[in-house]
Amino acid sequence: MATHSHCRIVNPDTIRSVLRRGQIGDWFLIDLIAKNIDPLNFRELLIDLEVKLEMDKES
Repeated sequence: MATHSHCRIVNPDTIRSVLRRGQIGDWFLIDLIAKNIDPLNFRELLIDLEVKLEMDKES
């Protein structure tokens, strides 16, 4: 998984959870963000995105 190689601080399950719900364009955008953002901020972004996606899935 290329995105994980850019930001090893993020839990791989979080990355999989977020990417599983998207399309190729979503993966591409997340990969670009991972390359250009501080790893701690990227981790927080993915955690927040995972929570938001879980909330949307439940409703």
